[in-house]
Amino acid sequence: MKTYTIPSFFLLLAIGFSACQSGDKPPQSAGEAQDIIVGKRWTVKDLGFLVTSFRENKGEPFVHTFDWFSAAKEMGPDDKAVQEAFSKATLVLDKNETPNDGTANIAHLKGLHLGEKQVYYFTATQEENGNDRTVKLYLNCQDSTGAQMQYPFTILAASNKKLLLQSPREINSRNLVLWLEAK
Repeated sequence: MKTYTIPSFFLLLAIGFSACQSGDKPPQSAGEAQDIIVGKRWTVKDLGFLVTSFRENKGEPFVHTFDWFSAAKEMGPDDKAVQEAFSKATLVLDKNETPNDGTANIAHLKGLHLGEKQVYYFTATQEENGNDRTVKLYLNCQDSTGAQMQYPFTILAASNKKLLLQSPREINSRNLVLWLEAK
C-alpha cells in the first residue's frame, strides 16, 4: 500500500490557504460592511442552513458549518419549499449620496415578500474581543397593512464578490443562510 503523506499534506495546505484568501470572514465594522455591500446587485447563488458556529479557543474567530442545498443529494418537501421561496432573491442597497438631507438609505430586497418602502442600516456589536463582533444589516419596511417591520440579517461573511447572510427568525426559523454573489 502506498502512502501519499507529503503530497496530501501540501494539497491540504493549499486548500486551507486558498480558503483563507477567499474573504470568507465577517466585516470588522458596520462601516466596512457598508463599503462592501452597498451599491452592488447581489443575487442568490445558494441557500443552506447554519449547522454550527464554533471556535477552538475563546478569542479565536468563529468557524461556521453549513448544509448547502446544492450539496444535498435529496431534499424533503420543506427544504424544496424554502428553495422555491428564496432562491430568486436579489438585494440592492442604494448608495445614499446625500446622507444629511433627511433621505433614507433605500433597499431593494426582492423575492422574499417583505414589504414596501424598504430602508436599511448597519450595526456592529463588540463583545470581549474583535472576534466576538456581530455585524448586522437591518431592513425596515412596511407590510401589506402599513405596519412597520424590522428584519435583522446577520452578516456571516462578506467580500467584494460573496455575501453570507443569516436570515432572521421572522423569515425562517431554521437558521437559513443566503449565499449571495455580486453581479
